[in-house]
Amino acid sequence: MAEKEKKENFSRDEVQKMIAEAVAKALAESKTGNVIHVKTDEYVTVTYIGPMAPGTVFDLGDWGKINRSGGTLKIPKEKFLQGIDYRMEKRLEKRKLIVLNGLTEEEMERYGVKYRAGELMTERIYANLCKLPPQDLISIFGNLCEWHKKTFANTIESDYFEKGSSTIDVDTLKTLNNMSRSVDKKGLFRHMLDDIGQKLSSEEG
Repeated sequence: MAEKEKKENFSRDEVQKMIAEAVAKALAESKTGNVIHVKTDEYVTVTYIGPMAPGTVFDLGDWGKINRSGGTLKIPKEKFLQGIDYRMEKRLEKRKLIVLNGLTEEEMERYGVKYRAGELMTERIYANLCKLPPQDLISIFGNLCEWHKKTFANTIESDYFEKGSSTIDVDTLKTLNNMSRSVDKKGLFRHMLDDIGQKLSSEEG
């Protein structure tokens, strides 16, 4: 014999009570869900390390501006990701613009900003290049990326031509110049070395 389905009969009041309880539960879950899914604002912090003429800024378009070497800029993450056009991509790739934080490991890989140890100068190193001992200069320079090698050399040479002398000995400069030939065939310090050579020749003459 087929079993008869057992029916449960509810009074009108019981049905209304169940409906009210179901609605209350749904509202509670909805509120809880909103709290869980709402994210705090996320930001990406970027910086620029390099020469800047007085009164100038490093213009990043819709992202904003950096007004000094080592200055930082916090950009809403969504705005940062949407604003990576060809120009910004190249700046990130060449290390002219450095991402300090705000991206996941996967995003860092995707946008080419997962930096290897030592490839970037810190603002402290950049600001004190001409005061560092020779061995530190050689050690730092050897690990830098191409853009920061150029920035390093430009800073040393600019200081020399402004003052007319250098605190860095010629042997160290020759070592650095040879190390820089991977970036420039004649070396990044050649103008400085040529000038020092001419001064020595004049003194000997």
